[in-house]
Amino acid sequence: MSELARAGDWLTAWAGRHALPAHAAFAIRLCLEEVLANIVMHAFSDGDHAIFLDIRRDAAEAVLTVADDGEPFDPLAAPPALQATDLAEAEPGGRGLILLKNYADRLAYRHEGGRNRLTLGFTLTDERPKPDS
Repeated sequence: MSELARAGDWLTAWAGRHALPAHAAFAIRLCLEEVLANIVMHAFSDGDHAIFLDIRRDAAEAVLTVADDGEPFDPLAAPPALQATDLAEAEPGGRGLILLKNYADRLAYRHEGGRNRLTLGFTLTDERPKPDS
């Protein structure tokens, strides 16, 4: 999992160089870590695999694309997590997509060239509330 920290450091450096607002840098890093953790845990059944990251920005939006050569999986087509009324009845799984939908302004998935590609768009001009604020 040291690769997760390395990816987070890469993103933090990029955000600094591109003067990303703090709320956007936070949202992008949180989503990146969630996506990468799920890829590492679920996309690969054996052997060496690759994960590709791309990020760009314009005046209004930052766009992160995460691609992997793991098993095809469209997270946007996955059933929503069941809502639990307390922790005792909560089932694991499905909450990462809720997180992505709450922090990213735009999500798109496609499978092409043997790769899953998840694209997340983050509005830079809209100051969003942070958790617990």
